[in-house]
Amino acid sequence: MTARDCALSALVRIEREGAYSNLLLKNLPEMKLLKKKDKSFCVSLVYGVLERKITLDYVIKKYSDIKLKKLTAIVLAGLRIGVYQLLYMDRVPESAAVDESVGAVIRAGEPHAAGYVNAMLRAVINGRAALSFPQDDSLYALSVRYGVSPGLIEGFIKDYTLAETKRLLESFFTPPRAELRVNTIRNTAEECLHRLKEEGVQAVRHPFLKNALTAEKSGGLTETACFKEGRFHMQGAASQLCCAALSPKPDERLLDICAAPGGKTATTAEMMGDTGEIIAGELHAHRVKLIRELSERLGLHNITAKLNDASVYDPVLGLFDRVLCDVPCSGLGVIAGKPELRGKNPAEFFSLPDTQRKILDTAARYVRAGGLLLYSTCTLRKAENEEVAEAFLSECGDFYPED
Repeated sequence: MTARDCALSALVRIEREGAYSNLLLKNLPEMKLLKKKDKSFCVSLVYGVLERKITLDYVIKKYSDIKLKKLTAIVLAGLRIGVYQLLYMDRVPESAAVDESVGAVIRAGEPHAAGYVNAMLRAVINGRAALSFPQDDSLYALSVRYGVSPGLIEGFIKDYTLAETKRLLESFFTPPRAELRVNTIRNTAEECLHRLKEEGVQAVRHPFLKNALTAEKSGGLTETACFKEGRFHMQGAASQLCCAALSPKPDERLLDICAAPGGKTATTAEMMGDTGEIIAGELHAHRVKLIRELSERLGLHNITAKLNDASVYDPVLGLFDRVLCDVPCSGLGVIAGKPELRGKNPAEFFSLPDTQRKILDTAARYVRAGGLLLYSTCTLRKAENEEVAEAFLSECGDFYPED
């Protein structure tokens, strides 16, 4: 089992099953057979291919006399892996990129395609110097250059401007930083930083979040003793800022209505000093389990995780001082960490605003007089953000926006 074998297996499953790369790689059996260095290379290949898939397919089409839709998932994944290495991984020798990609296709059960894959990759090597990409600002050209579907780009231009959209698309190539929320119930930021450095982790204080750290790499952080002792949990800066905006106080009642996997629940619990009461609701039992496991690892006792349909009001829950309504969304704000979202068709998101509004309306019924309701997403689409919030405020006179 090689890193390329593992990468090919992951890419085929993502293509066939629509799996999320981050969750799949975490649970892929083949990953357990690799050495640490090979695991890192496998992850780089998977994320790189997904990030550049539209661009890679543009190149493959230039050299292939077989249409992409007629290629098997295994052969296409092998080609993408090979072309990605040739175009974007300077440290990988050409011979290794070709031979190992061909070998991966053979080992995956398609030895008859070896000659075709070999010829294709060598054609890319020979024609690489003359390879060009469309440079105009048509949706097609932008899609090829930035590796994002034309439909998503069209939506970004509609919501923003062409210039802003191009800056946004460029930002999608920036690798997401590994950001940690320090568990202030168990240690200070400095103590946590010291413990991580003792374990060889290169980390620093976050530039604007008091109880956050950033690390050079996320790989291996969850294997540290510091993590297992519950001294921190993984949480991005944007997610932590949502908690800061909610600004919970000790001894309050708080409802996190769409809570899993529990990062915001944990952070608000720590901000409350592990006092008061937090109800963390989730629709599925396995996601409720995630919240409970996180709470136990962090040693937090003010969280009750329970099955709950966020779109259906339950008067038994009572009223809350603060309600966090972090709704299901298209996730386009985290494309850098979920590169499979780059190829999405906006039609897949059509029903989301209705679902989000239904959950928001339900969440509002739990807010006591004088309480605070926070609506949040991890997307960039105005149809899921401003338009949902503005429609809610125009129809619900009991609420007003806070600056």
